[in-house]
Parts: sequence; structure tokens; C-alpha cells
Amino acid sequence: MIDRICIPVGEALSEVERVLENELVSNVKTIDSITGYLIGNGGKRIRPALFLLSARVVGLHGSPRQAAAIEMLHTASLLHDDVIDDAPVRRGYPSARARWGNQASVLVGDFMLSRASMIFAQEGGAELLLALAQAMGHTTEGELLEIEHQSDAETGAETYMRIISGKTASLFSFAAAAPAITASVGKQLEEAMRSFGLGVGQAFQLTDDALDYVADEACTGKSQGIDLREGKLTYPLIVALSKSTPKERARIRSALISGSFAREEFRGIVDIVERNGGIESTLRLARETAAKAKESLVFFKPSIERDSLAQLADYAVSRNR
Repeated sequence: MIDRICIPVGEALSEVERVLENELVSNVKTIDSITGYLIGNGGKRIRPALFLLSARVVGLHGSPRQAAAIEMLHTASLLHDDVIDDAPVRRGYPSARARWGNQASVLVGDFMLSRASMIFAQEGGAELLLALAQAMGHTTEGELLEIEHQSDAETGAETYMRIISGKTASLFSFAAAAPAITASVGKQLEEAMRSFGLGVGQAFQLTDDALDYVADEACTGKSQGIDLREGKLTYPLIVALSKSTPKERARIRSALISGSFAREEFRGIVDIVERNGGIESTLRLARETAAKAKESLVFFKPSIERDSLAQLADYAVSRNR
């Protein structure tokens, strides 16, 4: 489905792959080994596609180098996340930290951040660099806010939305708004693209958090229940805690604090979450968020690319992972 959505920018996305291969090279063997491994394991390139489609909507062709830089930023955040979470698997393959260790993963993530920043310094103006720095800062703040609330069963929906708006949606927002900044289309249209990207990113993360409880591991490429094991209070759990019985809440709290439980116990938690509407409520909010994001597109004239952006928002809430 994602390939069909990206048809209008298919050629540019192929160029993104070439840029990733050419730009992520180094005289250090470990860097080349890890970046080659990550590029080879792929990804759906949703953020570069969002950037390139947004560029077409505001009248630009869109720079494949900048699109690739956005993918570098995303990949760097995944490298760092996997170290923080001790993740053994990423996209169905052993994570970089599992193969090369934490130190190398962190440093290669930093290498990717430096290359991405270099590309935007070469091709973007001061306003675009400022927006990039702000997005990176918001991403870090979201991650740290999540750590602050780890295993905190009192975490509410408002805090959760702040977390995902930072750690996930800020890069989506930057990817959508960057072309509008470059094209100098005015603050209203720039804000419309920023809001669109933010909403798509939020919907994407909401869906991810629901899938963590119910999706097939073969489809997701990672173990079910990893959020619960890491003590993350995601929306499905927040809803379940607000509606469950005292006994059920105690069971959830115990799982959050211990971080270690058998598959049978996890299935029991999933049953509590589903019975109390956690999954249904999360997916409903994801759909509502995506629909609201699409309202921002009315500021732009009809086009194939605008339709693809709307389909990208729908995809964020309809995928398996």
C-alpha cells in the first residue's frame, strides 16, 4: 500500500536510497558496517515520502538529499532508542546494539545526526536549520519525558500526548513543514503543513502503541508487550487503568514495575486492556487524529500529491506496523 501511495515521488525515493548509500560512508570500518546493515534492512521511508510529497504540494520538486537526511535523523533516533531500551530486535532483525554493542550504536547514531545536519547546512537556510534544531530538541524532550514517567501508573493522557508529540511526531512535523519553509509560502501554509505532519505522527504512534498489544509478531518484527516490559504508560494502558477494577489495576501495576512476566501473564494483561476498551479507544483516537490532520490539507489546491498525503495519513492508522 505504501508503494502505491508514494508513486508520485517514486523516482525521488529511489534517489533517496542512493543518497543514503553515498552519504553514510566513512573511513571507519564499524561505521560502514552498521550503516550498511541499517540501510540494507530498509524501512518504509515514510518520513522522506512525507517530505517529498509535501514539497510537491508547495510547488517544489523536493531535495532527495534533504529527504535522505530526514531518514538519517529517524534512524539515529532508533539507534539511540534501542540502546535505551536494551532492544534485541529491530524490524525483524537483530538490532545494531545486539550485534555491535551499545557504544558503537550510540556513536553511529551521532554520526548520522552529523551527516544529516551537514546536508541541511549545505542546502537549507538559517530558518530551516532552526526548525531542524527545534525538532531534534523536541524529540529528545519527548524521550526524556517518557523516561521520567516510566512505570508511573498515574501518567495521564495529556502527558502521554506530550510524549508522543515530541518523540515521534516532531520529526513528522518537520518533514512536512520543511518544504513550506524553503518555499517561503507564508506562515499560514507553513503552519498547515506543520499541523498535518504533527497529526500524522501522533496517529502513527497511537497505532503503534495499540499494535504492541495485539499485532502478530511476524508482522511487527518485534516482540509483543515490549512497551509494558519497559514500563511505558501508553494510551491503551492509560485507558485500561482508568476503567479497570482495583484487582485489575494492581495486576497492571505489578507488570509495569517488575518488567518481567511470562507470556501467559501478558495475555492476561492484554485481556484486561481489551475488555476495558484500551485498544478500541486508542485506534479510535488515532483515526480521529489522522482525520483532523487531513483538514490542514484544504489550504492547498487539489493534486495527486495532496491526495497521496491524505492517503499517507490513512495509512498511518491502517497498517499492521
